[in-house]
Order: sequence, then structure tokens, then C-alpha cells
Amino acid sequence: MQQYTITGGFTRESYHPLETIRCVMYVRTQAGEKASGILLLAALYAPNGTMVDERSVHVVLGEAIYMYRLPLSAPRGVWKLEVRAGSQLLAVYYFRVEIPPLILVPPELPYEIPLGSRLPLAFKIANTVDESITATITVTASNNKSAYTAQATITLPPRSITAIDSPDIQLTTSNWSTGPYEVHVKVSAGNITLSSMHRILIVRSSIYTSIQLRSGASSSQLLVKASNQLASPIDIEVAWSMPEAAVFGSKSFTVPPSTEVSEAIPLETSALAPGSYAVKVVVWANGKYTNMTWVRIHVLRKLSIEVSLQPARKLAKVRVYDSMTKAPIKGAEVTVRYPNGTVTTCYTDTRGIVYIATSAAGMHNLTVSKSGYMPSTTVFSVVLPSPTVSPKPPSPTTPKLTPQMEQEKTSPLSSPSHTATPEGEEEGIGAAAAIAALAIALAAIITYLTRHRKRKVIEEVFKEIPEV
Repeated sequence: MQQYTITGGFTRESYHPLETIRCVMYVRTQAGEKASGILLLAALYAPNGTMVDERSVHVVLGEAIYMYRLPLSAPRGVWKLEVRAGSQLLAVYYFRVEIPPLILVPPELPYEIPLGSRLPLAFKIANTVDESITATITVTASNNKSAYTAQATITLPPRSITAIDSPDIQLTTSNWSTGPYEVHVKVSAGNITLSSMHRILIVRSSIYTSIQLRSGASSSQLLVKASNQLASPIDIEVAWSMPEAAVFGSKSFTVPPSTEVSEAIPLETSALAPGSYAVKVVVWANGKYTNMTWVRIHVLRKLSIEVSLQPARKLAKVRVYDSMTKAPIKGAEVTVRYPNGTVTTCYTDTRGIVYIATSAAGMHNLTVSKSGYMPSTTVFSVVLPSPTVSPKPPSPTTPKLTPQMEQEKTSPLSSPSHTATPEGEEEGIGAAAAIAALAIALAAIITYLTRHRKRKVIEEVFKEIPEV
């Protein structure tokens, strides 16, 4: 069985949580030659003896490298790495984990950055203590001629990792000169100072890109312009993200030689809760970083409109409420455009209700707005009832009298000049008056029946009339 010898070890004696440990090992055969094509088994143990990682490491031309990123919860103390080749234990390496109050995970900046673009600053700060820490972040880019600085102050919650990737701290290279720069990132909190240094090269590119935000009441979109001054086409990739909402997206397009292309990219916000969101936008051209910016969009709450017509009162009841919570919205501005073009504005009460006069027929347009809400519109139609004409009452008719009734009418019994009532004639006069009243009633009945052409019935009725 082949035997191996190993040398090397960790690049540092101590590490912090969130850092990546690195162990470089040099492997040789018993004959002293560089080993190659074999696998080593590396096992990492925490101070309490728990194995936290185990993996195979390839040996290439006598060299093998083991890397592992320590979590924020990595305990303080001495850690151990055991390396084996089959059943043979080749080496045991040790390192120490120290836990300072603050830990800086530095940004990874590309070396070449086009002139006019923003520095893609994105890094993390970990607070390892049980109290909040207020820290000041300073980013400085300088060469032998000039220096540019951006600064921000943030609060780091206890036992947390904060991503510093926001529009609050940006450096734009628009007025810079081309050439090498040193970028220093410094984090200060009391007597604690963390820093990292990076070297970049500002270059004048034949590819120019710009990013703008077009924001409306109900939607937002990115407008990305790309100018290609090369003799060959370029592939543009745009990626955006909203860290607060965990929303990501990307789009690609091609720019022909010596051409400028504008691409409108809609930002889908319908699933987002109302609020303000920072959007990070990064542009690559042919796989190389070309630009980055931050824009902020505002997602408004949505309101709903409910219209109930009340024709009898010639009113429309308008109710305005929050689409999500269904709560009434007080003080919403309701603008009405009537069919004749007249515009009126009114406001909802505490119940979210307002009444609108609807005395005119036709389409009524409503626009409702309220601070913090997306404006909403609706239309409703009013149809007025047709006027009703009351039927004309029938004119009174005079009963047509028979010859016998005509004779009774002119008899002395009914004569207005008849004033005396001789003794013994009172009974006859009373009977005559009753018969006259009955005759008038019968005449009315005869008129009614005559209209209905019921002559046979009339004859029968006359047969029943007693003779006086």
C-alpha cells in the first residue's frame, strides 16, 4: 500500500465566524515525488469534539486545498482538522476561532469597472453580542490624484448579520479618471474598527449603459439603455432584486454593432405588500460587469369602490374601503364627472360613504384618490324612469228617463211650487218620494246595463217594478 507524507497547514492561526478557513497541504509519495490523482478525506471538528464537516479533497500535482466557511454560530476555541488517505492518518491541523463583537465580510469587487458606472458595493457586518451596535461605514476610493468618499450610519441588531447593500452608500465613477484605484471599506463602532482594501481599475469602455426608473401610480418599469461602439454585437443581461421582499428577476437582449438600444423592463409589484422597496439593478455586457444602481419604488395600497343607486331619492351611495382590510376609508376624494361634463368633488365620511346627486341620465365617471392609496376609477349609468300620465276620470252621465219616469218628474208631487200638505195625503207623498228615488237608482242601473248590451236583463228588471 502506497504511503504518503504531508506538510503545510492553515494560512492563519485564528479566524472569525463568517470567515473562510483555508488549509493548504503538500502531499508526496515515499519516494519524495509529488502525489497526484488521489483523494484525501478531511474532517473538521469543533472544540467540543463534534464533527461539523467532512469532504474529499483532490490532490493535484502534490497540492490539495481545504476551505470551509465558518458559520456565525461557530464557537470560540480550538478547532481540529484531520486528514486521511484511506485508513492512513496523514496529519492533524489546528486553528483558533475568536469572536469579536463585530465581524466584517468584505465586498467582492470586480477588478475592471467601466467609467461612469457605480461601484458594486455589497458586504456584510455581523453583530455577535446581545446588544444593538451603531456603526459608521466609510468607503473611500483614491489614487495619487484624487479621492472619493461615501459614508453611512446604521444600527446593527443583536446577534444578527446585516447586509450592507443599499442605496444609502454609493460611489459613482462618472467624474473619475481612468486608471488604478484603491478602495478602502471601514466600519467603526466605538473603539472597534474593521477594514478591508481592494484594488480596482477604472477603464473607458466601448459599451455604455444607463439605468432609469419610470414609476407610475399603478406600475413601475426599468428603462435600460445600452450603446455598443464595437464592431460586433453584444449580449446585455439585466438583473434586479428587492432584498426586502426576496423578489428577483432578469432579462437579456442583444445590441447590434454601432447601435443604441433602449429596453423597458416592467417590475411586477402586484404581489407585494404596500410599502417602499429598494431595487438593486446590475447590468452585464458579454458576461462582464458594466453598471449597477439602486432605485426605490413605492407600492401603494389599493382601494375599492362600491356604488349603490337610489332612484327614488335621485342619489348614488358611494362606499370606499381598503381592498385588503375591508376597512372604510375616511376623507377619500371622490371626483364625479356628470354626463353634461360638469365635475364635482366631495369626500367620504367616517364610514367611507358619500352621496352623489343623480338627477341627470347617462354615464357618470368616478375617480377616487387618497394619500397612500393607488387611485381608482369606475363608471355607472343612471336611467331615469319614464313620466306616467294619469287616466282621465270618466265624465258623469245623466240617466235616460223612460216616459213613465218623465211623467213622474212633472207630476205635482215633485213640483217645487207644491208647499201644502193636506191632512190624509202625507202617506201618499212619502210613498211617491220613495218610488222616485227607486226610479233614479234603476235608471243608473239601466244606463250601466245598456252599455253592456244586456237588453234581456233590462226587460226582466222592468217586469219586477211594481205599479204605483
